[in-house]
Amino acid sequence: MLTLTLQTSDRNNAVAIYKDGQCLFETDYQDFISHHFAPAEESPDHAQLGGSTLLLPMVQFCLKQTNATVADLGLIAVTQGPGMFTPLRVGVVAAKTMAFANDIPIVGVDVLEALALATAKRRRLSPGKIVQSVVNAQRKQIFAGRFQVTDQQRVEKVGDSELIFAEAWARQVSADAVLTGPGLKIVPEAESAGLSTREDVLVESEDQCSCDIAAVADIAEYRFANGDVDDLWSLSPIYFRPSAAEEVRSAKSVSGNGF
Repeated sequence: MLTLTLQTSDRNNAVAIYKDGQCLFETDYQDFISHHFAPAEESPDHAQLGGSTLLLPMVQFCLKQTNATVADLGLIAVTQGPGMFTPLRVGVVAAKTMAFANDIPIVGVDVLEALALATAKRRRLSPGKIVQSVVNAQRKQIFAGRFQVTDQQRVEKVGDSELIFAEAWARQVSADAVLTGPGLKIVPEAESAGLSTREDVLVESEDQCSCDIAAVADIAEYRFANGDVDDLWSLSPIYFRPSAAEEVRSAKSVSGNGF
C-alpha cells in the first residue's frame, strides 16, 4: 500500500511516499526548491515561494519519482496540528481534496504524538517512559503534550494537550522525562539551563526536535491497519487558538457591539 504523507506543521513542509512502512521517496521545501524546482520565467522569485505555495508541486514530484499517481494511493496521512496556521490549513485542505476526489482513506496525525513517537523509537525508550513534546505557539507560549511509551513501542497520550506559557511549563516538568520538540527553543534561558542540569530529565538537542515525517507515516499506517481512519468531513486542523486575523476580526466585532 502506498501512503502519501504530508508534514505541514511548519514552514519547511515535507512530502513523502511510503510503502508498507518503507520510504520510497521524500523531499522537503528546502531540498525541493534548492535541487528540484525549476520555475517558469514568469514565476515569482524563489524567495517569495513559501512551502505552502509549493506543496502540490512537491506532491506531484514525489509521485513522479515513484512512478505513481494519486489513484495508486491507499492512504493519505497529514499533520493535523498543532503548528503554524497557514501551513496546517493548506496541508489539511490539500489532503482532504485529494482524498475526496479519489476516494482515499485519510488520517490526521497529532504533531505532538509524532514528536513523542520519533523520540521513543530513536532512543529505544523502555515501556512506561514519559516523553513530553512541545511546539512553539508564539507569544511566549507552547503547545504541550505528555505521552507514555507502551509495551508495543508506541506512545499513548497522558491527559490533554495544553496551551501554556513556556516558562510555567518548564517549571513543572516531571521527573524521569524526555523532552523534545521545537517549542524547547522558546523556553527562557534560566529555565532551559535548569532543565539541562537536571539528572532526572533528558532534553533532546535542537537537531532532533523537528517533526519527523517518518513518524507521521508510522502513526497513520498503524491507525489504518487497526481500522482507525478519520472522517473526511470532520477532519480539521488543530490550531488551539484562532489566527491573528481572526482575533483582530473578533476584537473589532466586540468593539462594534459596544462591549
